[in-house]
This record gives sequence, C-alpha cells and structure tokens, in this order.
Amino acid sequence: MASNYWLSTQHSRWQHEWPSLLETTRSTDGEENGSEAMQLPDERLIYTYIQQQINKLGKRLAIRQLVLATALVFVRRFYSRVAFSEANVFLILTTAFYLACKIEECPQHIKTITNEARNLWNALAPWDTVKIGECEFWIISELSANLVVHHPYRDILQLQSILGLSPNEATVAWYVVNDHYVTKLCLVYPPCTIAAVAATMSMTLRPSHGHVSSQRASETSGRSIAGGRMPVPTGVAASRMETLSSWLAERNDSLESYVQSVQELISLYALQESYSEMTCKEQIERFLRANELLD
Repeated sequence: MASNYWLSTQHSRWQHEWPSLLETTRSTDGEENGSEAMQLPDERLIYTYIQQQINKLGKRLAIRQLVLATALVFVRRFYSRVAFSEANVFLILTTAFYLACKIEECPQHIKTITNEARNLWNALAPWDTVKIGECEFWIISELSANLVVHHPYRDILQLQSILGLSPNEATVAWYVVNDHYVTKLCLVYPPCTIAAVAATMSMTLRPSHGHVSSQRASETSGRSIAGGRMPVPTGVAASRMETLSSWLAERNDSLESYVQSVQELISLYALQESYSEMTCKEQIERFLRANELLD
C-alpha cells in the first residue's frame, strides 16, 4: 500500500486526462437506441442516485463515510471500463460496498450485506451470496486489483488547521468532497485539488439541506473562474487564499485543474436542482429490464 498518493496506483493508473477518460468510458445514456426503455438520465444523476443507495446501505450497517466513498470510487472505476448495459448496477454497488468494507478494514459478513440490500431494493438484483462473490472477482479484475483509494478527507483536515476553517466551513468542505464523487473528478484530479476546491467553496458558500446551493455557487465563484483566477471569498482575509495557493503550488497542482473542478461542481449543483430519486430509479429499472439484467 502506497501511503503517498503520488507513488500510488491511483495516480499512475487511475488519474486520467479528460479527453482520454471520455474515450475510454463507454456510452451510458442509451442514445444509440431510440427506445425510451433504453434511455438513462445524465450520468451525474445516475451517480447521485448510486451514492444515495450506498449511503442508505451504509446507514443500515453504521458504516463510516470513508468506506462509502471508497465503494463509490470502485463503482466509478468499474463503469469506466464496463457499460451500464453489461452489469446490474444494484449488484455492482452492493458488491463494491462489500469489497470496500474489507479494503477499509471494517469487514461485514456477505450474508448481512445481502440481506440488507434485499430489504432496500427487493427484486432489483439477484440477491444471492454466490453472485456477489462472483461479482467481487469481476470488479477486482476490472480494477486490475488496484484497490487502495486516496481521498481528499485527510487534506481537508490539514487545510482546516492551516486556513483556520470554522466548524461550519469544515462541514461545507466535507459536503463538497462527498459531492465530487458524483462527477468524473475522482478519476481525473488528485485529492489535494479537490480539497482545495472544497476549502474555497466552504469559505464562500453555505449548505442547504446537506448540499451546496447551485445558485450561490454560480454567483460567488463563476465570475472569478471566468477570469481565470482563484475566487477571493467576501469577508475572508486575502491571506487565507494566498496560503491555499501556496499549499497547492507545493503539490505541483495547476490553476487549470482547480478551475475545471470548480466548474464541474457548479454544473453538478445546477443539474441536481431537477433531480428526482424516484424518477431516476424508474429509469434505471426500465433500463435493466430492457437489457435483461433482472432475474
């Protein structure tokens, strides 16, 4: 296990460039087939739904956030190589959850996870421990056995101390880190970039029902981003932003990656304004049935 992100397989094998990631990620929206049953919502809404389901499963078993984040990264990596039409997403997210629990050293019995998943999603996946065991090997194979995941949470704790983030600001930063897993950012940029973005947004935004307001995000960050510079939060000493800029520079991080990350998150928050969990579930279920992925 590499304790240094820059020496890890996550950096060498799972940090992609945007163009190459778009090329290697297969189509997931069903646009090639005109049937309504073959249509999926925007990928970010799919992963918003997947994140919610992983969180529900985690809540039932009192699993800590780090494990849930690792599970979602496993799902994202898997579907960067496998089309949604080739694997039942409920089976994949359940198996990824099971695998993440083992990797993050809080293992759960496979029967316990299977039973809890069955209670949550009923017949939306083949709830058989044998199938989950087989699927585990499939995920490990697609991930090339690269199972160590570095998250931005440690960097957030460091920045909280360096920048003097208040408890409320630290909470918002935590929300932003959680939200970034819904986007492709976890497959593109290092954890320090995401932590810096989260810290900046925490100094300019306030949460609304556990997430960041898209309107507020656009108002506070959009103008500065368009000008190609780091936004300076109102009422916050300029020295905090200077400290953050220096912290990023020490890690050889670029302004371009910072700007791209902020823009992607703002776009996500705007899209999520129209999100409906029930609608997304119905679309995914129709897609699974159309592709004969339900027993």
